[in-house]
Amino acid sequence: MYKLTTPTLTFTFPENFDMSVLTPTNTYVTFSTQNMKEIVTKTANSIEIVGHSVKVFLNQEETQTFPSGGIKAQINWAFTEGGVTKRACTNVMEINVKDNLYKEIIGAS
Repeated sequence: MYKLTTPTLTFTFPENFDMSVLTPTNTYVTFSTQNMKEIVTKTANSIEIVGHSVKVFLNQEETQTFPSGGIKAQINWAFTEGGVTKRACTNVMEINVKDNLYKEIIGAS
């Protein structure tokens, strides 16, 4: 991923995972620095669940704050089982972040 871009990141779950426990309002995708300092958490309108994937939409302002080299990402979600609210998460994932030569936020003309 490049800084100052607007990527859609797709995280794919195993085919045997019950995707019905994930909804845009109970699913949180957190991005952090390598030393686990939270940068941004995305939920609701910033994510989409399609098939066995969670898609996350990032804007220029967000990717501008990502440190060059790499960041970490993890998905957390809440669900109810037997009348009890529970929480689960994925493993922490590594994402490579590359510099962008043009350092300004741009818009379509």
